[in-house]
Amino acid sequence: CGGCSIISGSGGSEIPSIFAFDMRQHGATRTNNDNDLSIDRLATDTVAVLNVALGSRVRVILVGHSLGGSVVTHVAAKHTALLRSGIQLVGLVVLDVVEGTAMAALPAMRGLLSQRAPYFPSLNDAIRYATAAGQPRNTASARLSIPPQLVQQQQDGGGGSGGGG
Repeated sequence: CGGCSIISGSGGSEIPSIFAFDMRQHGATRTNNDNDLSIDRLATDTVAVLNVALGSRVRVILVGHSLGGSVVTHVAAKHTALLRSGIQLVGLVVLDVVEGTAMAALPAMRGLLSQRAPYFPSLNDAIRYATAAGQPRNTASARLSIPPQLVQQQQDGGGGSGGGG
């Protein structure tokens, strides 16, 4: 949830660039107000990232999955006027989005995330935890999907995988 990618290319470029980022409260991204997860806030954040990260004379295709799909749709529908001059939105790709359901679930997510273990002694412990919680339901999928959600932390000489994500 919360994945956004931007595919961009300069006017004559044959090979597009792909720029992916985490929204607030996703991955390692933190802000001064992590409690504001409104669709307008997430869309405004996306525009701010575009304006800072992209050069001038850039054509952009926004790509979003799940909540990210709702966000990029919102950007395209209501926030293109905030894009810096020279950034041209030319396409939108939305994958697996159920906006009403996703938005209704946001308030419950904070409680769900607060119940998650803050630390795992090992990657295998994190994978066992995730499969026991049903996300995903099988170990093979967990071995692929869980590691990118974790942040390696050092604590007093010991290592482990923090429950970031």
